[in-house]
Amino acid sequence: MASRSMRLLLLLSCVLSPEVLGDIIMRPSCATGWFYYRSNCYGYFRKLRNWSDAELECQSYGNGAHLASILNLKEASVIAEYILGYQRTQPVWIGLHDPQKVTPDMAHKCLLKKPGR
Repeated sequence: MASRSMRLLLLLSCVLSPEVLGDIIMRPSCATGWFYYRSNCYGYFRKLRNWSDAELECQSYGNGAHLASILNLKEASVIAEYILGYQRTQPVWIGLHDPQKVTPDMAHKCLLKKPGR
């Protein structure tokens, strides 16, 4: 049963293309407190939002930011380790969800994935 006290994490994402200078591919830098993994930057935010508002907030970061799609077990493992640095017990929102099982009063903290600078 969903309740107002249920706190969820949100994973926001966008695709990042590394900068290319001639034959050199530059690794993008991430903002302080964020981490880089496979062309994306991840940051943790403690704001509570429902899924729809979280997606809109993610989009406000620009550069095609959206809720993350975790594509493989390795990526899931790396992200899980990062989240464990902030908390150990709450579930995580990602881009794929079942709107029939998500109620408007569900709130979360958030983990943002966006391009490096």
